[in-house]
Amino acid sequence: MSRPGQVKQFTILALVACIYFLPSCNRARKYEKLSENLQSGNRLEKVTAINKFSELGPADSAAIPVIVELMQQEEYAYRGWKWLSNIGKPACPTVLSLLDSTNPNQKLGGLLAFNGFVNYVDEVIRPGASKVLRLCNDKDPAVRGQAIATLWNLAGFVDDSALASCIQKGLDDPDRGVVAYALSALALLANRMKSFLPRLVRMIEEGNDDVRHHLLDATFYINANEDEDLSKRIIEEAKQNGYEEILTAAKEFGIKE
Repeated sequence: MSRPGQVKQFTILALVACIYFLPSCNRARKYEKLSENLQSGNRLEKVTAINKFSELGPADSAAIPVIVELMQQEEYAYRGWKWLSNIGKPACPTVLSLLDSTNPNQKLGGLLAFNGFVNYVDEVIRPGASKVLRLCNDKDPAVRGQAIATLWNLAGFVDDSALASCIQKGLDDPDRGVVAYALSALALLANRMKSFLPRLVRMIEEGNDDVRHHLLDATFYINANEDEDLSKRIIEEAKQNGYEEILTAAKEFGIKE
């Protein structure tokens, strides 16, 4: 083969190599820079780096220790779960470890992350179920409430009686935010929690204005138009207060307003 032909062949091979390997090279350089920023003493640089890591794919788990560190603060408890979700499967053990943390913000973040890892049944949902149930009794009301809000993801993995026990405690909780979370959980678990209907009807009669919206929502879904008069009463109050999701659900159930 002549030298010009060799040059042409090399040029073609180089072009192919660029097509296939240049993105990896750029990725490696970006990864190196972001890794440096993760170790920065500047919090903004750390957060920016973590956000950018989501662009590099799930294999980039180098950000996990920094995410866990940041999640000690409440602000990042509500952001960290999204970062962990972007990383995906490599972050599954971290989600479970957060549920065992002594830091309330990390526990809160772990519960939020748990909801984002529902597709990882064997890695997160099954082994984490008992941890979520335990956190329903946590001393921190924000953690208790979020744990109760997470119960619907455990349906089918733990006995309904265990779910009902946690919700019962939530309804009796002195913190009204936890009560609201318990009512929200009932709405999501409606078909499994029919036994709560008499309690909810009593709560409606008692007022409970501070959680009224959640209360009507839970009662409506659990009743499921079995008591037509109760359904009509809830729909009428929903119309008066602009609770559009109840009105939409009524149409889906085929209930005339």
